[in-house]
Amino acid sequence: MSANMNESDAAYLLQDDVRASVDADVGASAWVTAYRKVQDQAENGGVFCALVPDADILDSLASGTWDMSVGSGCPGCSQSFDGATRTTAYHRYGRAGGIEPLVFVRDHNGLHPRSIEILEEYRHFHNLYFDATRAEYLRVDDGGREEVVVKVLPDRVDMLLRPLRQFLALKRMHLALLYDMVRFSEQSVDVIPHQKRSTVVSLSDRRYSIDIRECDWMRDRKFRSFSRLLGKRLIPPLPVEQSGIWPYNEDEQRQYCEFIIARDSEGKELRYTSDPARLANYFGKNPRAPHYLTPVFFQREVLKKYYDQTAKYRVVDGALFCGDLWMLRIDNNHETHVVAFLGDLGETLSYEEQLHWLHHNVAPEGGVSEVEWKRSFLAEPSEPTSADLIFVRALVRFQDDWVTQHGWPLFLPLLSGDEHYFRGLHVPVTKDATEFEQQVLALTKLLVDSINVAEISRLLPAGPKDEKSLAKLDRYHEANQYPARAADLKLLRDLQDLRSSGVAHRKGHRYDEVAERFGIPDREPGAVFEGILKRLTDMLGALSAHYMPAHTGAPAPGEGSIE
Repeated sequence: MSANMNESDAAYLLQDDVRASVDADVGASAWVTAYRKVQDQAENGGVFCALVPDADILDSLASGTWDMSVGSGCPGCSQSFDGATRTTAYHRYGRAGGIEPLVFVRDHNGLHPRSIEILEEYRHFHNLYFDATRAEYLRVDDGGREEVVVKVLPDRVDMLLRPLRQFLALKRMHLALLYDMVRFSEQSVDVIPHQKRSTVVSLSDRRYSIDIRECDWMRDRKFRSFSRLLGKRLIPPLPVEQSGIWPYNEDEQRQYCEFIIARDSEGKELRYTSDPARLANYFGKNPRAPHYLTPVFFQREVLKKYYDQTAKYRVVDGALFCGDLWMLRIDNNHETHVVAFLGDLGETLSYEEQLHWLHHNVAPEGGVSEVEWKRSFLAEPSEPTSADLIFVRALVRFQDDWVTQHGWPLFLPLLSGDEHYFRGLHVPVTKDATEFEQQVLALTKLLVDSINVAEISRLLPAGPKDEKSLAKLDRYHEANQYPARAADLKLLRDLQDLRSSGVAHRKGHRYDEVAERFGIPDREPGAVFEGILKRLTDMLGALSAHYMPAHTGAPAPGEGSIE
């Protein structure tokens, strides 16, 4: 090797890093690069891929040439002529044979920006969702967990290996990773030993060549030599029996947590599995085991995870939803805990989700709430008793009734970017001030920021310039002789002051005054918020009684009566 060329220079020209990628053991990395474009003054080429049927891998490895080129794979036709008849054939992937694309690189004839797409069959196979903001494809498992399986960059596509090999298993195909990389060097080819200038590697799962030559054709003579690595590496499928895809996952042993269901005479906690197959029922199954409907108690903090992710989870009266994947019956009308049935925990939740609940599991204290007892055991309808559930139900009913009677909402629906404030509204389940402040913000968004100023203004004479929404609502109530006008206005202003002085700005003397009005210094956040919700629920009831009187067809106050 020349003294002017160090080992790193030689490694660059010999493409040791690319060869290491080609030769790496399958599974050495959790990710595989299915497409990569490299183009600059000293290096160009990249990586592409193709799906090769298992029966065709020997033919594929007979040559280092690519099985499919970048930009190909779209539908097309071919023609044959036997001297008398011309025959046209349509090909789903633009060519005869069993080779299929996995990644599509489309240039749109240069008239639109280039786009990169993943084979539709692969996206449907794993039911992938494309997150356009991050240019990633997500897979959601049966428990609701999201996993990034494809990352799409302008010049690169990375794919998670295991989902890819699962797909290959059911397809009975291999993935051919196709390499073509050219590198230029200012060094003479003479610095590379002669026996290394032309090399062919041919094994059972790869075939590639590397050639190093002079650049006597380069006009500017900046580069004196170049190397080209051309070839492929085959990624095998998982054994189909180990793919984890139905019906090949039926033998997988599902795990179940053991939850605290009681205490013995000495106060020791007693646990039992949540496996429904091992629990008793009303038809004589497992008579010595705990019943499927054994109540299991949890700290209320168990729900915070779900309140914090309202785009994915929804907590409603008596149930917890994860999108359309699963629904867990819960007793969230219990005064001190959240209660679920032992069998439901095992039937509904994945093992990973059960572990979350297990972390908050406590010994039972009494039984389920009266609401849950009536609903689940007496088959009687029952209104909720938890302050947040009562308020949410009252607000929804109020909004519907108001629109029906007046033709417009008193409180505007939240826009899509703010919907999480309503979906996640709840009595704080921790003593953390941040959670309390977030719920105060949510209430203010719902009842102060959302006052329908436009419709109220239409029904009122012109008011002072820059009149605030609460002042306008107050004039509306005054014009309609609403008896609880002063009390409602004070409550909403106090709520707004609490948000403004404690959430939106630094806390100070003003916040101390507002906090005193709500009794914040003397009570826990949950109790304070319950009190606020009860007062707001009473407010909605008073509004309904005045503006939407029952059993009358007369126009409600304010409709058509204010000029």
